[in-house]
Amino acid sequence: VIGGKSFFERKEIRDALAYLKLIQNPNDLVSLQRVINTPRRGIGKTSLMQLNACVAETSLPVLKIMSQARKYSSIPAEAASSMEVFSALLGDFQGRFEKGKVFRELLDELGYLRFLEQQSGDVKSREKRIQVVQELLRGAQRYAEDHPENQLGDYLERMMLFSENDDQDGS
Repeated sequence: VIGGKSFFERKEIRDALAYLKLIQNPNDLVSLQRVINTPRRGIGKTSLMQLNACVAETSLPVLKIMSQARKYSSIPAEAASSMEVFSALLGDFQGRFEKGKVFRELLDELGYLRFLEQQSGDVKSREKRIQVVQELLRGAQRYAEDHPENQLGDYLERMMLFSENDDQDGS
């Protein structure tokens, strides 16, 4: 489709891959900023600024601070609680990522697929967003089956290569 968005330019694909990048590299601040409040978790801009200040002040990894956010008085209590839950969930998946199948579980537990279903817009566009993510999940599962020896980093590297090729003009 000329002029349409490429697969890897779609917001929902970038979000889903950002979750995987965070599991692979818990210090990936760009991915964290992208998904920390997608879907909403009650972690606002002020809370994020306080979190970034704590990271700068302590030089600890961001997910380490998030896992103990209630210890930091500068982070609001409600946001701190949400940060702890979010970081615990990501930490759980760091330890058990088995490629494709667990990717679906991650998005389910994060509520991302429900979030896509509840987005504004017409039914057709919501269905399209969900279908695009489902295709990414099927691709991750196929990759896991075809390359059982590879790790999450290998899969992400391959996705980044596809993403770069998708951005080229077809040459």
